[in-house]
Amino acid sequence: MLNEKNIKMKKISTILFLLISGLLFSQSEAPTTTLKESKIISLVYSVDSVEELKTINWDDVKEIFNRNENKDESIVLGFKVKSDTNDSEPKFKHSVEVKGKMSDLDGTIEITRKMIKVIEKL
Repeated sequence: MLNEKNIKMKKISTILFLLISGLLFSQSEAPTTTLKESKIISLVYSVDSVEELKTINWDDVKEIFNRNENKDESIVLGFKVKSDTNDSEPKFKHSVEVKGKMSDLDGTIEITRKMIKVIEKL
């Protein structure tokens, strides 16, 4: 009887040891991933009125595109001004897209600003 109790105790101790060590080792940190490259090639603003185009923060636009590593990449910067129709589908009164290179981001933004001034006059 004593041997039988010792055998049961050893089995219980072994199972308990395995469970506890399994719990301890399963508490390790989950692996995380890091984003090494960002590739944003198009940014299109959709606004309700031309006045909203005046509130664009151009530094934010630069920051978004400057995350791209490939400076030879072509980019598109666009704007759509919604029409005042009550249809279920959105219709646009004005729509402009300016294409350029990442390496000439400032030039692309400058052209876009000039296009916005043209839209404001319409």
